Amino acid sequence: MTSPATPPSKVGRFGGVYIACGRELRGVPQCHPEGGAPKLDVRFRKAPVRHEGVLVYSWGGRYGLTLFRLPAGWVFRCRLGAEFQLDRAASRLICYPGPAGWSPEVADVLVRRILPRAVQLLGRFVLHGAAVAGPGGAIVLLGASGSGKSTLALSLTHTVSAYLLADDAAVLSRTEESFAVTSSAAVPCLWADSLAAFADRIGSAELMSAYGSKFRCEQAAAPPAEPRPLRAVYLLDRHHQVESTTVTPLPPTEALLALMRCQLRFDPTDAAAEARRLEFFRGVAETLPVLRLNYPRRFQHLPEVGDLILDLSRLTA
Repeated sequence: MTSPATPPSKVGRFGGVYIACGRELRGVPQCHPEGGAPKLDVRFRKAPVRHEGVLVYSWGGRYGLTLFRLPAGWVFRCRLGAEFQLDRAASRLICYPGPAGWSPEVADVLVRRILPRAVQLLGRFVLHGAAVAGPGGAIVLLGASGSGKSTLALSLTHTVSAYLLADDAAVLSRTEESFAVTSSAAVPCLWADSLAAFADRIGSAELMSAYGSKFRCEQAAAPPAEPRPLRAVYLLDRHHQVESTTVTPLPPTEALLALMRCQLRFDPTDAAAEARRLEFFRGVAETLPVLRLNYPRRFQHLPEVGDLILDLSRLTA
């Protein structure tokens, strides 16, 4: 692997992994490294990676993310022209930001697309969802794009002692007793209508050009660095217009299917890794409540929904 020109100088924590990077990554809280946790060095280079890698998988989507396999690791490429070369030990990630240079869009790909996949090589499991923690533990909110995950999560953070752990990628791990969630990128990203509803609670917001009318918002409170015990998973259902809030427990088989649909994969073609994820999420489905949440899609109902979630999940215990 070619030696990069820019060594890491700032350290943050993403999913319990120390991220040493030459640039500050918004939403990834900075910290002082301590012994015990794995570390990923992020370095930067001025030229693209030259390789004859094997195409593994293409996700498409707004960034057109593609994965290639190399003899000593992998390369992710995206539509912006940026490349991210990761070694097999997930100890070094080399970023070529593309012909236009470093930008908020490239940083977004790194934080919301690459890091959630890289930490999976270090024993983490990742769901495409938001996570919120209180004194009694944490919950994960799952659902399709536009289902209200970020809006509901931000609403919950305005209750007593609640923190946003993740807006887009909830990082899970197994503990001696059960399962835990660790903070990742805790920057709320809201569509224009939600931003307008929370305008008096947000310091500043920046348009995310790749998403059209979605905004990256500043959050004053830093999330706790230590893993928080997972209390429940909520699946937001946007397909039904309802006038009252309902919470329905899912049976373990249906809960497992919902979790597997919402997982983020490093390499979707890796059958052994898929088996490990299946075992992990089966444990979550059989051990913890996985609940389908339907509620009126009106902002004035959010405090009522939040109170119900906090009570059911013992977040304020």
